[in-house]
Amino acid sequence: MKWNGEVAELTEQITAKRARWTKEREADSHISEIKGKIEALRFEAEEQTRKGQLERAAQIQYGELPKLDAELKRLEAAQEASTGAARMLKNEVTRKTSPASSASGRGFLFRGCWKAK
Repeated sequence: MKWNGEVAELTEQITAKRARWTKEREADSHISEIKGKIEALRFEAEEQTRKGQLERAAQIQYGELPKLDAELKRLEAAQEASTGAARMLKNEVTRKTSPASSASGRGFLFRGCWKAK
């Protein structure tokens, strides 16, 4: 009977962590989507400026981009406030997480490609 209680407790912990991980992943996906839209709009604004379509370029520069930038800042602040330093997912690549930092990662393969034969 003792085991049933431990199993139930561990199952509950797994469910809670899976829900937290899913929530973080969805928030990261939404932030990435907004960043992609911002980058695409900046590219379009430059393209429209080159084409002489200054009205559309101004509409992007002064209308659409500030709205997306504000939404991005809001989402990032909300994400930071809700998870803080105890995030399950990491957005930055560190030496420990980089494949080039271990001999079994891709970095090992690429180092050998640059040697002259």
